[in-house]
Amino acid sequence: MYFIGLSCIVVFIIILNNCLATPLDDYVNTPDPMFSWKRLQTYPFPTYTLFIMNMTSQRWFDDSLSSQPIWWHYMAITVPKNIRRYKTAFLLVNNGDNTNPVPTSNPMTDLAISSSSVTATIWQIPNQPFQFWADPLEKLRREDALVAWTWKQYFDTNGMDPTILLYFPMTKAVVRAMDTIEQFLQQEHITVPQEFVVGGASKRGWTTWLTAAVDNTRVVAAVPIVMDLLNIRP
Repeated sequence: MYFIGLSCIVVFIIILNNCLATPLDDYVNTPDPMFSWKRLQTYPFPTYTLFIMNMTSQRWFDDSLSSQPIWWHYMAITVPKNIRRYKTAFLLVNNGDNTNPVPTSNPMTDLAISSSSVTATIWQIPNQPFQFWADPLEKLRREDALVAWTWKQYFDTNGMDPTILLYFPMTKAVVRAMDTIEQFLQQEHITVPQEFVVGGASKRGWTTWLTAAVDNTRVVAAVPIVMDLLNIRP
């Protein structure tokens, strides 16, 4: 009888968690056939190896919305020669434009060496610049101008489709970055981290917080370097 009761409680918790899923959870967890990654370059150094990656995270709407429906990102992964803290990896969420050259370094390499753990950086969060076809200014937008436009669209349509908000694809891209790190390290026969610390500033700070919210099984700590705007009301 005890085990029957316990089983009912477990089932109830699972159902409750599913019922509490947000539109962001649903968007991030929906598989996207566009997700893929490839290694661009390998740089061997005496104390670490640097891998440069190109990762496609998703298709955000289609060509009718913007000039950039396919989101892709540069990534850098630093693997120390001697990994002592193999359980946890650090992921920096960074900005950058699609017109930038392929990176040749990882700003988190010093942390990888000092902590003897894997660190990584993802760029182009958000994937920018791009133009919204309905934008009367007909201009390429970046950063806050992109965020503001998507909020305007959200309010103009009475919140019918929250996936129009830019933080949806930004968050999904970071979650796919963690997937990329795991899959790539496994391919290279390197110990795969079981958990992540994620950090980022400004809009990447918001994205860091949201990433921890939707993937709390892997993200054990978040470093959102941004003003506290929790529970903001329009």
